[in-house]
Amino acid sequence: MVAKQLITKGVKGVVEAIAPVAKELTGGDLALKAAVDSDPTVMAIRAAKAKVNTGGRGYGSGSQYRGKRKTQTLGARSAIASSPNKMLKAYPEEKEKIERWMRGAYTYARDPSKGTKKYPLYGYPNYLGPDGRKWRPKPSQGAFEGYQLKGDDKVKRAATIKKRSSRENPWTKDDQRDQIYDALLKIGKEHHFDRLLEIMQKQHKAKVDSFKAKGITKGHFISMKNGGLDVAENFGPQRGKSLKIRKGDSLVVDPGNYAEKEFSTSGFGAGKGVDNWDDYIRMKLPELE
Repeated sequence: MVAKQLITKGVKGVVEAIAPVAKELTGGDLALKAAVDSDPTVMAIRAAKAKVNTGGRGYGSGSQYRGKRKTQTLGARSAIASSPNKMLKAYPEEKEKIERWMRGAYTYARDPSKGTKKYPLYGYPNYLGPDGRKWRPKPSQGAFEGYQLKGDDKVKRAATIKKRSSRENPWTKDDQRDQIYDALLKIGKEHHFDRLLEIMQKQHKAKVDSFKAKGITKGHFISMKNGGLDVAENFGPQRGKSLKIRKGDSLVVDPGNYAEKEFSTSGFGAGKGVDNWDDYIRMKLPELE
């Protein structure tokens, strides 16, 4: 009965209980500490606390445990799950099922025995919609924000990646080559086609290589999603990760390339870049003639 009460009260209760005896026998705080540390009940309570599974990341130390910070309109709150709005809009009749799947994804990501350290959601089952579409949980938090997941349509994601890849290295893509030739044909400069592709490729490679040598990333002034071209004149060196910088009495986020995404036109790339082949060719004519 006494032991049960001590466990209920915790370590503090054990200390209070044995303190008089320890001090009387030894007459000192050091002996009190030694007596407390060696007490079986204290050792059992500490061992139980040590076994708490926090996913191998410590209490509140990793992004999976970081809560959402307060904003001007909302107070601080924890993020143990989120509402995948696109999925709920697509399948409103499966709301409960979708939310259980999403809660499972958060639990899975926090379990160190699942996934991998770099990809904590690796291996988590996709959600199969009634229309046959497959969805995966995908991190969607911004820089310095708590862990946040969204439902990602795998078919749509594949189409987005394919669209982007079709615009990369334009000298290798038939569709882009046709547009370049057409732009040259408009101004009677089609005979420069091969030379233009050669210059385009050489300058692109030289610029990318210079960034890699410095350990920085390539950031498009006008994102390809917004029509930007993948040419040397449309990208520059940009830090990949976002940083917190002090402005006056507060810290603000300075977005890097990973966070800015298609909004680079109004941020990093404001007032720069090229988004059509007509303008690009006019820029390159002095090098061709």
